[in-house]
Amino acid sequence: MTKVVLDLQYGIPFNLYEDELLGAVILSLYCDARGVESDGSVGRGWWADGLTERDRWGSRLWELIRSKDIPETLRIAEDYAKAALSWIVDDGVASNVSVMAYSPKRTVLGLLVKIDNHSINLEVANALRP
Repeated sequence: MTKVVLDLQYGIPFNLYEDELLGAVILSLYCDARGVESDGSVGRGWWADGLTERDRWGSRLWELIRSKDIPETLRIAEDYAKAALSWIVDDGVASNVSVMAYSPKRTVLGLLVKIDNHSINLEVANALRP
């Protein structure tokens, strides 16, 4: 299992992209996807998402920075992470992707990502509000 501890206040170290799978997961999760107007969360995201109906870039995890550290927030984080990583199965990179969100301590969002037989444990500080 690969464990990565990040702090959103300091950015993501470039050396994490040396492992292609880990780099793809981090980019998929921590690049901002476009907000959804029906959810009232417009803005941010990659401008080119508006040019295609098929491919979307990033995740909506950025929306959780204002969210309290409660079980409902963790459920939403799982949904956002699964959606952001769905391309891995859709593009045939792997046959299975699963995500479990947890909070090891206040303001930290943990994501246990399993891609086929690879496990990545991400703990991201300052991802949630106390």
